[in-house]
Amino acid sequence: MLRGLGFSLIRTIGRILPPTIRSGAAWHIGCFLTGLHRRSRWAVAQNLLQITGQGEPAGVPLLKQVGGHFACYLTDFLCGDDTERARLIATAGQEARSRFEQAVPHGRGAMVVTAHLGHWELGAELIAHWGYPVTVVFQPHPSPTVERLFAAARSPWIRWVPVGAQAAWAAWQALKAGQVVATAADRLWGDASISVSLCGAPARLPRGPFALAARGGVPLVCAFVLRTEKSMPGRNRYVGIVEPPLVPSGQGPQAIQELANGFAAILERYLQRYPEQWYVFEPFWNIRGVG
Repeated sequence: MLRGLGFSLIRTIGRILPPTIRSGAAWHIGCFLTGLHRRSRWAVAQNLLQITGQGEPAGVPLLKQVGGHFACYLTDFLCGDDTERARLIATAGQEARSRFEQAVPHGRGAMVVTAHLGHWELGAELIAHWGYPVTVVFQPHPSPTVERLFAAARSPWIRWVPVGAQAAWAAWQALKAGQVVATAADRLWGDASISVSLCGAPARLPRGPFALAARGGVPLVCAFVLRTEKSMPGRNRYVGIVEPPLVPSGQGPQAIQELANGFAAILERYLQRYPEQWYVFEPFWNIRGVG
């Protein structure tokens, strides 16, 4: 949706403007830039059509909202100082903390899965703020320029492991040590994938998170951090959401499939409720490519 210049513009505007007005400025910039990248705009429109069943012209305002929300998320992620991050953590995690601690006692491993929905990095920061050691498996941005911006903004209190040959091993070792491993499970890790039904169509999810939870015998916790309706105008506000844990029924393929199906069902509910906050800028459903 945004190219390197767009990311740099959002970061510059966010650093110049005070927090009380930068979210409004970012919103309008994001809505404007949405119309400039035709391929990403088409992909987002197709994804929204699958989620909501609405095509143009009804889908046009929603399409612009995706750009606006994405720009607001970027300003918080790329531009927030320590004081701003502390405010976001305090306001987002008040209700989610007790649910997470109930699902994941300290010292026990857990696999946390989320999506590119809302502010997913803030979710990892919340868990670390609650005293859990956190390893995040992430997909680096394809643009080296943008990835450098993201790397500078990531929390130093979290272990960030890029998708690749070492990711599964690093995640496995963290789980064995009783730590939390988190990832956004709406992007493939590599070639290994698993088929699920999502929003009425077949889709592929990364197999790794669900296999790790099943084989490690640890709960799969679905969690999200979403922008609230009170975010505009003024400062962005978020709410943390923690779903009841999914407990693996075993270690084999059936247990792995059950966990993937459970996550897909939960993700579908949140996509249908917050479609404008899902930041996947390529076609997600490739029905002919799913077997």
